[in-house]
Amino acid sequence: VSVVAAAPFNSGLLSRPRPADDASFDYGPAPAATLRRARRLADICAAHGTVLPHAALRFPLRTPVVAGVVAGFRTPDEVTSAARWSATDLPESTWSALDEAAAG
Repeated sequence: VSVVAAAPFNSGLLSRPRPADDASFDYGPAPAATLRRARRLADICAAHGTVLPHAALRFPLRTPVVAGVVAGFRTPDEVTSAARWSATDLPESTWSALDEAAAG
């Protein structure tokens, strides 16, 4: 059995390299703690030479049962970036740093 993951950017919170003050999460304003956590993950991505949306798009694919990811885009540039990110995984060192930050 395979699944398709949807909405990897969670209402926009993970759609930018650094979440904005007015970022949305679960279709409402992002709580302050959630925004801080997303920004910490964005900092880790930047330190590893990538951006938060790349990690968000690739994250579900780390699970073997996930066959694909469905995401919405507004511009041709967003589609181009997503296609590039979909084809390129993050190095294990980046995932390790993100996992460590998420755990604590």
